[in-house]
Amino acid sequence: MPLHGAGAPAKRLDRDDPSYATYAMYRYLHMTPMESPLSPAEMFAVLSHPTRLRLALLMAEHGTLCVCELQHALGEDQPRVSRQLANLRQAGVIEGERRAQWVHYRLSPGLPGWAGAIIDNALAGMQDDAAFNEDRRRLTSMTDRPNAACSA
Repeated sequence: MPLHGAGAPAKRLDRDDPSYATYAMYRYLHMTPMESPLSPAEMFAVLSHPTRLRLALLMAEHGTLCVCELQHALGEDQPRVSRQLANLRQAGVIEGERRAQWVHYRLSPGLPGWAGAIIDNALAGMQDDAAFNEDRRRLTSMTDRPNAACSA
């Protein structure tokens, strides 16, 4: 006699299924960062996407930021921001910590010195970038920053 459920087709979750969000969050939180050391090619590849670059630079400038702050700063929806954060996390550029219902991100303290220098130089180079300056403006003008909004 087959084991319970053996031979039954696996249920495919679609994005409208209420359990999809739980499944997606579980997969996201259990992704492990890259286990091999970060190479310069991987660093440049992960920072080549404008949104990922802006996310990393906001963390370089402001330290630990909640997903809600990053969403607000970029003016993007949560799934889009989370997808880019997952790429940065998978590469080992950032790390996240779950606090209640929110995840707070920061640059990985284990980044090699050369990688930190790339981020610092990119931050200096983005000082006149209109999109990045708008991100900064939105972040600093956010009235309900983490202690009240995200930690509840």
